[in-house]
Amino acid sequence: MNPGFPRSRLAQALGLVAWLFFAWQLGGWAFAEVLLLWALIVATIVAFWRFSRLAAMLNFWLWRANPGLLG
Repeated sequence: MNPGFPRSRLAQALGLVAWLFFAWQLGGWAFAEVLLLWALIVATIVAFWRFSRLAAMLNFWLWRANPGLLG
């Protein structure tokens, strides 16, 4: 079994915001999911900050630059 598989399942589960908002018209649940995603981003940056400040800044930069890098 691929060790990254559970994480990819979590990413798929958290990627429901478009379905919640546009398809099922559940704006409140979609907003709650966006808040959860923001909390996870902050938790990731804090965890990286404890390990290495450079890693935290790189993580934040990549998160911010991702749309620009992809297209």
